[in-house]
Amino acid sequence: MLRAVGLGGLSMYGEHAHAPPGPVRQAVDGAFVDGIHLALRCGSVALAVTAVLVAVLLGRARPLAAAGLGDARTEEPAGARSA
Repeated sequence: MLRAVGLGGLSMYGEHAHAPPGPVRQAVDGAFVDGIHLALRCGSVALAVTAVLVAVLLGRARPLAAAGLGDARTEEPAGARSA
């Protein structure tokens, strides 16, 4: 019968557990590394999408300038007219 070992044991089933064969261990290690790479890619894509979304939303909140109308006058405060 298999008995589970606490945190002090090296494996989940104590002395009855055996290390997996070499090809299985390599496959598990490769899958772990692939999973880490996939998580990093997905995280960076999610971060980029969020940055674009924030830029678009902040751009909409900015007041639109009347550029391109050919009128480049600026208003002067009252009493500040030069001679």
